[in-house]
Amino acid sequence: MEKITIKQFYQGDISILKGVSKLDVELKHLDKELVVAEGETTGHAHRLVAEKGAVIDYTEYLNGWYLDIKKGQAKLTHEEHEVYTFAPGKYYFGHQYEYDELTERRVQD
Repeated sequence: MEKITIKQFYQGDISILKGVSKLDVELKHLDKELVVAEGETTGHAHRLVAEKGAVIDYTEYLNGWYLDIKKGQAKLTHEEHEVYTFAPGKYYFGHQYEYDELTERRVQD
């Protein structure tokens, strides 16, 4: 049995999982950039920007984005947060949620 390690980290209200499994769905090729989420409060956006020559496939999946970075790197940028750089691998970009006994609330940037 193959051991799978999933790492989780955040950029503002975006939750990022690294090490997710391959999806059996049709993927699109990312040419330059993808807006992962737009801020409801500030109007700022979390943007995934592919470096020149990068090979990245993606699809919208479960209220987020599945990405397969096959070659090169991509950077996740936002006007109010640190820039993250992603190496080849499979990732899921989604939203953070807060829960209590009665409700579920999406975290907003």
